[in-house]
Amino acid sequence: MSYNSYNIIIHNQFSSDEQQINFFSKYSNEQFRPYYIANNTQDAELYNQWDLSGNILEYDNSGNIINTSNVITVNPNIVQQTFFTQNTQEIYRPFYIAQKYNNVELYESQIIDPGKIRVVQTDQQITIYTPSEQDFYGNYLNGGFHTMIEFEFEESLENILPTSNDDYDYDNPNLNNQFIQPIGPQSNAIFVYIGFSPYYKFGISSFDENGSPDGAGIVFLEANQIYTIFNQDAFDNNTTLPKLINVQFPGQTQDYTIDTPEFVTIDYK
Repeated sequence: MSYNSYNIIIHNQFSSDEQQINFFSKYSNEQFRPYYIANNTQDAELYNQWDLSGNILEYDNSGNIINTSNVITVNPNIVQQTFFTQNTQEIYRPFYIAQKYNNVELYESQIIDPGKIRVVQTDQQITIYTPSEQDFYGNYLNGGFHTMIEFEFEESLENILPTSNDDYDYDNPNLNNQFIQPIGPQSNAIFVYIGFSPYYKFGISSFDENGSPDGAGIVFLEANQIYTIFNQDAFDNNTTLPKLINVQFPGQTQDYTIDTPEFVTIDYK
């Protein structure tokens, strides 16, 4: 998936997994609507453009939505037939949600700005959405973020991301293989703690055989990608990540952090 996914949003009454599955299962016509639009069939019904004030849903006495056209809305700047023919994964997305396919991405229930880096934190995952080079309000270096990408938390991470007892490996928080590693285009990219214990920050970079940083200018996260940080089932059910309070994405001429909200957003779900 890419930021193209955010050209379509769902009404905020259907923000959860279960609500979206139930909606597309009940209103099966909505499962195939993108297909009809892409192929310009006689059954094609274009989506309404999204409205920042939100749409009001009306129900009949049986609890059925009177007009489902107000549930899914789209970016007014896209040409719908062209969009779906160029992004075929979007044609089948409603069907896959209804059928509970693994790894299908649910629709967002809010309008996402495609020009910003978006970081989403849940109880046990951090997901990074990098804009395309064309959309990004900032400037990438060689098509991505480089040298050292950093994540800072409100509380220490050591209890849930332990390190090795090896003196050489003391700053590697991936003892239990909880991180997805390598991540991004570099096969030698690793996660490391930053600073001194207790550790509140970790980063993504690379190091030579002597443990010295050698990632200067090397791109570790590319444009127009979606990255998840942790492996599935990395934590037990009772573990919750501390709150992510800052990030640092080095660009061509500046670092993008929470202090540059025109470039970066952190969402908590």
